[in-house]
Amino acid sequence: VHQAFLDNGVVVFRDQALTPDQMVRLANRFGPVEAHITSAKYKHPECDDLIIITNRNDKGEIDPFESARGGRWHTDMCYQEIPSKATMLHTLEIPDAGGDTIFANLYLALETMPASLRTRLEGLRATFRLGGNTGRGQGRADKERKNAPLVDHPILRAHTDTGRLSVFVNQVHTVGIVGMDHDEAQALLQEVSMGFVLVQES
Repeated sequence: VHQAFLDNGVVVFRDQALTPDQMVRLANRFGPVEAHITSAKYKHPECDDLIIITNRNDKGEIDPFESARGGRWHTDMCYQEIPSKATMLHTLEIPDAGGDTIFANLYLALETMPASLRTRLEGLRATFRLGGNTGRGQGRADKERKNAPLVDHPILRAHTDTGRLSVFVNQVHTVGIVGMDHDEAQALLQEVSMGFVLVQES
């Protein structure tokens, strides 16, 4: 199973009903589990290692703010000094239509990238922060995110197990590019992001 994960990037186990403990034990087969950095209100009541992603508020009503979570392309925990190896999801309830989790193949994004763009990216390092430049709102947690220190990673990053290169930037948490002014960096990041869209739609 681990080799299938390395070969394909996404592995799906259908028709599973896991308890929180079973989910954590399965995740540990891939490596040590680390708790998500998200606020305490999303923690699973039975397990601190798990978070709950829902579009409902505390009253069980559909909440536009919660519905917008995870709505843009991103890589989980990319803003850490050592990014996470993988994200594991267990679906409990899905809508009749929409609500899909879509995965972008960033190996393919690199392989199909124009050679001229790839050359421009070689050796560059992107900067990351939880929530990007502004965070999601104006609350205390968002201000703390905005002032959090940046971490940087190669834009063309090698997988730690396989050495295979992929593009490692995203629309949510990437802030800029080391040694490049803001406008120039944003223009280049936008150019790279357009490649993700073209790969996903083809």
